[in-house]
Amino acid sequence: MQHSQTHLRTRPIMAGHLRAFESVARHLNFRVAGEELALTQSAVSRQIQALEEEVGVPLFLRHTRAVELTSAGALLLLAVSQALPRIDAAVRQIRQSAGRRSVSLTTFASFASMWLIPRLEAFQRDHPDIDIRIDASDVAVDLELADVDIALRYGPPASMPAGAARLFGEQLTPVASPWLLKSSSTEAAAQNISALMTNRNRPRVSSVTGKVSSTSSGLTSVLNRPMTKAASMASPKLSTLTPL
Repeated sequence: MQHSQTHLRTRPIMAGHLRAFESVARHLNFRVAGEELALTQSAVSRQIQALEEEVGVPLFLRHTRAVELTSAGALLLLAVSQALPRIDAAVRQIRQSAGRRSVSLTTFASFASMWLIPRLEAFQRDHPDIDIRIDASDVAVDLELADVDIALRYGPPASMPAGAARLFGEQLTPVASPWLLKSSSTEAAAQNISALMTNRNRPRVSSVTGKVSSTSSGLTSVLNRPMTKAASMASPKLSTLTPL
């Protein structure tokens, strides 16, 4: 096959024949490539010829009983052997995600890293078709407008909206350093601790409701409305996880 420099094409090639090219270049055999691609040997040969016409130079040297790559073919194989696996991986990801459901969850960073994320591996084993997306934030959100399915927030149940489910509470133990006890009277130390605990219970803006609330009673799960099918399936599992 002769190719004149004056007839080299400049437009991008069609990608349809690249898989046939990669198979022939890998096996250096048209028949084996055809078996791999479930095509006849002549069909593979026609695809390679069409690709060579598009590229504008020979990609293979055809001998009586053997095939070898030209320098142009070797250069193209280097690019194709890297591109095709990436394309295949992207297609697999698209196909897998097409049938998957996702649950968007927002909670504060310390709870996400120390309690929630360590338990996600077990959850994913039980529900491999559900993707959990975590937004580690405790900023105020409007669940009627936010693109989240579940909000985990810390606060007293009375301040939570209707439909919120209490997950669990916590135990607080005052601890004082020895130098604090030595530098002031026991009564003063107790007053300092009392002030700290009182300050902890001062009202603040709730991240869930946007209303003023206290933040000392426990963790609450709030489901967005309307709740998605994925969230309705995933939330019972999340809400029944056993705390450390």
